[in-house]
Amino acid sequence: MDTNNKKSTRGFSLIEIIVAVGVFTVVAMLTVGSLLILTAAEKRVASVQINQDNIRFAVDLMSREIRTSNGADYSDECGTSCLTVRLADGNLVTYSLVGTRLMRQVEGLEAHAITGPDVSIEIFSVAVKSPDYSDNVQAHVTFAIKGVAQKNTPNETDLYVQTSITPLALNE
Repeated sequence: MDTNNKKSTRGFSLIEIIVAVGVFTVVAMLTVGSLLILTAAEKRVASVQINQDNIRFAVDLMSREIRTSNGADYSDECGTSCLTVRLADGNLVTYSLVGTRLMRQVEGLEAHAITGPDVSIEIFSVAVKSPDYSDNVQAHVTFAIKGVAQKNTPNETDLYVQTSITPLALNE
């Protein structure tokens, strides 16, 4: 009789099952590996984003206070890594780099950090144009910040920010 027909209805051979399991295992390993790589990349991007937001917060705070200051007392006498601003309310505020953190100190009060511990600030450079106002030109403050996120790790990332600010108030 027809033995071929009988043989095909009995199921898969051992070799066919081993090949199928091997192919499935390779595909599963590639999929899991891709997911692990994507998860690690997502964590790195999220960490860098948090650190960029941290530096942006500090820049925004300084910019807002400089922009709304009375435009009368800018000083970089403490060097190019420090800036003193007289705010509209009369208070003197000093921004400076202490160690690896940007600090804000209101005159007569204790300084506090405006950048988080996860960001290592390496450079805080300030330039003030026309601080004495002898030429009736509005002051122009420019500062640059270089920070490092996840320092001394394989995911170390450099962060750079530079901005220029002119106060809204006119010089008198």
